[in-house]
Amino acid sequence: SSDLNVISYNAAMGACEKGEQWESARRLLDAMWHNWVTANVKSYSAAISACGSSAQWQRAVLILDEMRSWHVVPNVISYNATMTACEKGEQWESARRLLDAMGQSRVAAEGRSYSAAISACGSSAQWQRAVVILDEMRSWHVVPNAISYHATLTAGQKGEQAARALGRGALTER
Repeated sequence: SSDLNVISYNAAMGACEKGEQWESARRLLDAMWHNWVTANVKSYSAAISACGSSAQWQRAVLILDEMRSWHVVPNVISYNATMTACEKGEQWESARRLLDAMGQSRVAAEGRSYSAAISACGSSAQWQRAVVILDEMRSWHVVPNAISYHATLTAGQKGEQAARALGRGALTER
């Protein structure tokens, strides 16, 4: 059955993520089309995650774009996986654009979404942008958690600005 084939492909791509085998995940995604198996949001998300585990942020973004071009609507998992790949590639601008794209696509960002974007800022020593995203998170009534705060502190430390970030009051409950 076609459903069974999709599940099998998705499981195989999930294994590729764990083994940091992004090339194999990409080949499996291509094989789905060649074998007349329609990739779904889980298929694309698994391939994106495999790219992320291998720090292949550009490929993760390309797969997200491909997904949209085939009219497969990305979900929060797709966006989060792509932002995590951007974080590993120190691509805070791309992560920021993805966070914005979620809102434009009416995909509700969750704590993990904001934390991924904050972490991307942190990996690029963009502490001010991390603080802005933390503030946005609160303004959208998404409660920051330990991961969000830690990512913001890490961004401050990487930018050697932890004291300024803390002094601004961004990391204290309001």
